Order: sequence, then structure tokens, then C-alpha cells
Amino acid sequence: LVPAAKRFLDRPLGGRHWMYLYVDGTNFRVRRTTVDREPTLVVLGVDETGRKSVLSMVQGDKDNRRAWEAVFVDLKARGLDPSAVKLGIMDGLPGLEAAFGEAFLLAKAARCWVHKARNALPRVPRRYQAAFQADWDAVQFAKNRAEAESAFAALEARWAKDAGDAVACMKKDLPALLVHYD
Repeated sequence: LVPAAKRFLDRPLGGRHWMYLYVDGTNFRVRRTTVDREPTLVVLGVDETGRKSVLSMVQGDKDNRRAWEAVFVDLKARGLDPSAVKLGIMDGLPGLEAAFGEAFLLAKAARCWVHKARNALPRVPRRYQAAFQADWDAVQFAKNRAEAESAFAALEARWAKDAGDAVACMKKDLPALLVHYD
């Protein structure tokens, strides 16, 4: 199994145009001399036909900018066309967006809504969470940018007093959360 997985993860990527890259680090429990959690940097690509594929899974010691820079260099060395990449979806890891932008000059970076929700929603008092979530969803699932911006203005007006920290957390990354409308 390991040799086949290695061949798959080292395969050439030049045959398809990878338009969207989901970029995230995760942790797996790994047994070596002991069992411990080890970070794995994962890139999922979506091609021009909408097909998804795991492009990279690299174990490392950290989920940081330098590690991601090495992953991006490897993807390009394996034939991924950086000019075909239109969008990278990622969390808010410090330096990741800049590293992505340097590797894929024509692409935009989008903030992952799931990661942003994990950061913002715990800042909402429990008694308001369901109502705040409904307003959050109105922004997240808007049909276009204008509707999303209008929904955020309504969310901000309604929740600035009772959930100001959550609103500020969302507002800080709003352009990156809405970039997919571009």
C-alpha cells in the first residue's frame, strides 16, 4: 500500500488544469516509536471539469509558512501550472496567504468559512448562537457579493453590541471570505 500511495502522491500534475486549491494542515495519530499526533499538509485540487483530487499530503513537524512554501514548490516541480490556479481556499495561518500569493501570482486567496466559523462562533454568547448562525448563513450563502455585503451589514448592525468580538472577527476577514464572488 505504501509504495502505491507514494507513487500517487508523487505523480506528475501537468495533464490537468488545477483551478482551485484547498490548502490545509491536519493532524494524524502516527505510530513510530510511540504514538503521537503529527501534522500533515494537504492540498486538494479541483480541475476545470470540477473533478477533485488529492495533490499533496506531506508530513512535517509544523504547519507553518516555510513548510507550505516547500509544498508549493513541489507541486510546481511536478507540473502543476501556477497560471491555471485561480483561487486558493485556506485557513488564517500566519504567512500562508502570502506564501500562496508568491507561489501562484495570478490566484486570489480565499478564507475558509468553516475555519472562520470555528474562530468566530465561540465568541457569541450561547443564548444568541442560533440567531447569530442564521445571520451568518445569510452572508455565507448569499447569491452574489452585493447580497452578501448587505447581509453582513445587517449582521453587524444587529450583533455589534451583544457579539461584538464575533462580528469583529468576521469583519477582519470579510474581503477574503467574499473573494469567491470575484
